[in-house]
Amino acid sequence: MSPSRRVLPHALMLLTLAASLFAAPASAQFYDPTLRAAGLDDTFADSPRLLGMGGLGLAVADRDRQISLWDMAGNPLGVAWDDTTSTLKLSPRTGAVSGKHDLPGTRIRQYLAGRSVSLPFETFHRDAKGRAFGIVGQMRSVRTDSPWSDDVEARRSVGEPDVTAIANGPFQYLLKDKLRYAIRLRFASQHLRDEYRLFVSNPTGEYIAQDGMVLPSPNYFVPDEYKVSTRSLGAGLSYPLGKNHTLAVMADAQHQKLHGLNEAGRYSAETTEERPTKSGQASLFGRFGQSIEYGIDGRGYDSSSPQDWRFSLSAGVGAIPLVGRGRLLEREDKGSSLDSRVRWTSGKVALTGQLWTAANKTQVKAPHPNDLSSFNHFLSSIWYRVGVDTLFLPDSVRSDEYRRYAWGYGAGMSYKFHRGIAGAEWNWARDLTEDDLLGEGPKSVAYSVRAGVEYVCTPIVTGRLGYAVRWQDGDDLTQANEMVGQSFSLGLALKPVATSWSFEAGYAFGVLGSDYDDPVNHRQTQQQLVSRLRWDF
Repeated sequence: MSPSRRVLPHALMLLTLAASLFAAPASAQFYDPTLRAAGLDDTFADSPRLLGMGGLGLAVADRDRQISLWDMAGNPLGVAWDDTTSTLKLSPRTGAVSGKHDLPGTRIRQYLAGRSVSLPFETFHRDAKGRAFGIVGQMRSVRTDSPWSDDVEARRSVGEPDVTAIANGPFQYLLKDKLRYAIRLRFASQHLRDEYRLFVSNPTGEYIAQDGMVLPSPNYFVPDEYKVSTRSLGAGLSYPLGKNHTLAVMADAQHQKLHGLNEAGRYSAETTEERPTKSGQASLFGRFGQSIEYGIDGRGYDSSSPQDWRFSLSAGVGAIPLVGRGRLLEREDKGSSLDSRVRWTSGKVALTGQLWTAANKTQVKAPHPNDLSSFNHFLSSIWYRVGVDTLFLPDSVRSDEYRRYAWGYGAGMSYKFHRGIAGAEWNWARDLTEDDLLGEGPKSVAYSVRAGVEYVCTPIVTGRLGYAVRWQDGDDLTQANEMVGQSFSLGLALKPVATSWSFEAGYAFGVLGSDYDDPVNHRQTQQQLVSRLRWDF
């Protein structure tokens, strides 16, 4: 057999998996989807207090999670009024998840493993004239392990440094003391790496979180490494509507460079994309009298960009290599979200409600049939390559449209007593995806009930306890994917007398099991630890 006959059929056989991955839009934000897929919720990364109280994100009013422009909406137009002093906050965080099920006999099989580590930070200088400037960002990483086949695991690692510089203050010569401005400049870089390893098997079971033997990438044409660089510039204005209401608008222009790579000794595959994104944000916050405060935050974005490909494969000594480059697809992405909250306070009692929605649409357009540089044309030309088995060629890149509709609501209540506060809340969410090629689904539904208490033990030490029950259905359109679980949490706060610093920590441990007739007993454990060091200066 000639060298090309030895190499080309092996490579082209793996193209069958590449077609669907090529047709899907490459995600510019790998960290958050990877975190959610592993079940490592990052909601309370900035609030060890609320994590220690069972995850009461609504019921309890926290100093760092108020119904305000900065805390709720992340709008830099609220930075100057978020606190009365200059502050520095460091919030180290880590989380872990593990899932397993039974095998015949006494052995187990691990089907999920993940760990995340992050260091969010925030520091702002505020002066008496209502001006503020500083930086906010984080260093974070996440690794997930999941089965790729019966004896091979797919290990994904994502790392990201992210820094945003913000300036906020009043206009000096235009509507002084009313019209305010904010400017933000963001830089971020993500690095994703996929590895394929053998399961580690021993007398107790089969494990994916161990360092099994590393295998070559199973697909030559799909990148197993991505680098994404992001830079954005945003500006906005806020204006008071009366004494108790503020309207704020922000606009951002973002540019991302995505580079995907998969290479070994005899081949190299690349994808490149320049992705500009325009986004806008409008926020309205205020209060009615002394009892009711509210916040409404809406966002939207629009992006359109082409994606290119390059591929080369050695066919052996003296043989003509398999090479190609050109247009892979065109991508259009747009979406919007809305978050609204209202809190009523009367004496020691507070009631809080939330309603949120999110929707986005992604369109993938295949290259024109007459485009001789397209990946589709490259596939067609391989048919005429000597030594190629055409049975292994995949489908061409196809046009598709993906849509997501999500919404949810929550309600909570808290009560202040002599030396602390107690609260409880309910949250419900639904998330539906639709695909023109694959049809409707999945349709996930989830709800949770949470309760927690905080007690001031001494003037220096405050303790917290919490409990939560949750239920989730991975796909309401199918059966045997319902899970039910509970979690326990505790927290501690230290604030020495006559000092300008404080320390808080919260820890949560949860278990999740199947809520259907499951002969192999799928189960998961989850842990979160969040701490924060705050210094006022």
